[in-house]
Amino acid sequence: MPQWFKNWENSGIISWYDHNGDGKIQYAADNSLAAKKPVFIGNSTDPSAWGEYGQRLIKNPSKDTFDENKQPFANEMYIDRDIMVLANPEIADLPNWVIALVMLVLWSPHHQPWLDYC
Repeated sequence: MPQWFKNWENSGIISWYDHNGDGKIQYAADNSLAAKKPVFIGNSTDPSAWGEYGQRLIKNPSKDTFDENKQPFANEMYIDRDIMVLANPEIADLPNWVIALVMLVLWSPHHQPWLDYC
């Protein structure tokens, strides 16, 4: 698992649950959780809060079944829509100030009057 994934997993906007125990993340069109957000077991510094493959353990994996005619496996990944923008600078290995700038602009757009001039 790349480090950026683990960093954002700790924030709760991305997670995965290994439904079939193969150690691979399988992404499909289905809910991977029984709720809207992951509920993690313990905290990120507790070694027992981590699974065999380096994933944070969650309390609320999806119990849904899936149609094997449409997809060969259950969805194992939760992705919050915010991560698509927030994690891109880190995935691209950009400097920390770029990540901070992206977060500043996206999370508090009404507090920067200079945005009107951009």
